[in-house]
Amino acid sequence: MKSHYISHRLLDLLCVILAGAVAHYIRFDSIIMGEIYLFPLLFFALFVYVCLTSVGVYENALDTALDELWIKTIQSVLLAAILAMTFLYLTKTAELYSRIWFVLMVVITLVLAIGYRFALRRLDRTAVTTKNIILLGGNATAEGIVHSAKTAGSRIKVCGVFNLNEGAPETTGSGVLEDSIKLIESLRDLGGKKTIVSEVWVTHDIYSRIPELEIFEHFANTAVSLVFVPELPTSVHGKVQIEYVQGIPTIGSDLAYQQRRKHIIKLLEDKVIAWPLLIVSLPLFLVIAAAIKLDSKGPVFFGQKRYGAAGKEFRMWKFRTMTFASGAAEFKQAQENDPRVTRVGKWLRRFSIDELPQLINVVLGDMSLVGPRPHASEHNEEQRRVINGYMLRHRMKPGITGLAQVSGFRGATPSLKEMGMRTLLDLEYIRSWSLMLDFRILAKTVLVVLSTKNAY
Repeated sequence: MKSHYISHRLLDLLCVILAGAVAHYIRFDSIIMGEIYLFPLLFFALFVYVCLTSVGVYENALDTALDELWIKTIQSVLLAAILAMTFLYLTKTAELYSRIWFVLMVVITLVLAIGYRFALRRLDRTAVTTKNIILLGGNATAEGIVHSAKTAGSRIKVCGVFNLNEGAPETTGSGVLEDSIKLIESLRDLGGKKTIVSEVWVTHDIYSRIPELEIFEHFANTAVSLVFVPELPTSVHGKVQIEYVQGIPTIGSDLAYQQRRKHIIKLLEDKVIAWPLLIVSLPLFLVIAAAIKLDSKGPVFFGQKRYGAAGKEFRMWKFRTMTFASGAAEFKQAQENDPRVTRVGKWLRRFSIDELPQLINVVLGDMSLVGPRPHASEHNEEQRRVINGYMLRHRMKPGITGLAQVSGFRGATPSLKEMGMRTLLDLEYIRSWSLMLDFRILAKTVLVVLSTKNAY
């Protein structure tokens, strides 16, 4: 973790603490808060940290556009305030605290958080100058660097590009390196102005004809620094991510990295929302259970094996909506007007109420409220053989609802094309996950359920 990531987190924590103290002074004429006010302050600070982390404020903080950074900060602090108020309400402690103090704390936190980010960005822009580099390499990575250097606001200037793999093998090596050194020297007096090349970026790939040791030797007597930029593979399933494990650089799937980063935040989101929903739904559970038993013979709940995170198998629970037959028949996905669906089952499926028991799966940690929708194990085995990247969906916990379900791919997916689109949407969700995205999906799920005539 880079040092500025840590400093920004500490500054945000300081903003919340300072905001709480200032708000207390404005409301009660005392900057010293009593112990009772430390409780909401602590949880507000926790939610601010979680929300800011979830929207990626601390990732690439110095490269994100200032207006985008402000929007993310405002959204995160306001969402944290809503979560904190909800938590205080559920714990029946909201009446113990001054509403004026709480609102003032939120407003002052926003002012401080946005203010210090603006100040740091201004200081950063005045302190950092354009970096002049020489680029050694002719691969796709080198082309990407040249393109990036031409964008507005870029802090790098490519003064020259040398392809290490051009020309005949016997002349390519030392000749290209010597030419690059000559260019570095000549640039110092170019146009009567000194252009100091501080770094040479080497986009070295496994096909390069020049070994790294030879490159180091050629630049040993120069004042420039060598920076190696590896050629990393990309695909439709996402870029790769460099991560250090006990000082060892590792290159892995970006989806795997994102899943680890988001695990704690999603876990907190699931527990905070699922537990209250499950408790409130218990009376409805009893009514539905009675209706199912009166309508047809068989158990109230239906459990089916599904694949979860990392391909771990678990049993997903639903209210039974079909006629019960002992001795499992061959798996067959439910279809429109399926004769196996009971009278009560049609009503439960109409409003997706049959999915409510999956709150138990969320509480147990097998599922999330939002995520790639799990399919029956038999269905999974069929699709993984014909859809490239299908199993990457399991880099995150499956969800009761998901991006695919609110994008027109809810219910049965009879064609390979539909399942392929659902898979792409699931992978897009994993890459772009945030708390705000989850809340939007949950809200849209309600609208989709109410507007859908039949979920099969």
